[in-house]
Amino acid sequence: MSAEVAVPDEVLDAEIVGIEEEPVVCWGAVIIEWPAPDPENPLRPVAGWKCALYDAATGGQIYTVTAIEVRAPVDGAITADLTMHANEHGQPVLALAPGDRKGTVKMPATEDGKPFMGTFRFDVAEMRIRS
Repeated sequence: MSAEVAVPDEVLDAEIVGIEEEPVVCWGAVIIEWPAPDPENPLRPVAGWKCALYDAATGGQIYTVTAIEVRAPVDGAITADLTMHANEHGQPVLALAPGDRKGTVKMPATEDGKPFMGTFRFDVAEMRIRS
């Protein structure tokens, strides 16, 4: 079955202009673990704080992320832009250095004590539901 669609002449004559994007650096691969659905309310949205991120190369959990934006184009790879702590060189901090006291960690910070932050793109190697 087919249908004819009327297209205005100005659309047919339009010049297609490509958008050139700068290549995005990928900082590695992550695993996103989603919480199991609530059996009482399976349509309830997932709370971001219930998700966990893991470094796909090491299996270690990443605790330094403050926001996740998943990109899933139907014609490309799934990636995640992670807003997270960075070091003084502008690289993402995937693992934390131990602190001086039990239960604390040392995070790189500016001279005025504010943490370095950045948004970094990672490939998504796996997405799974917590069992």
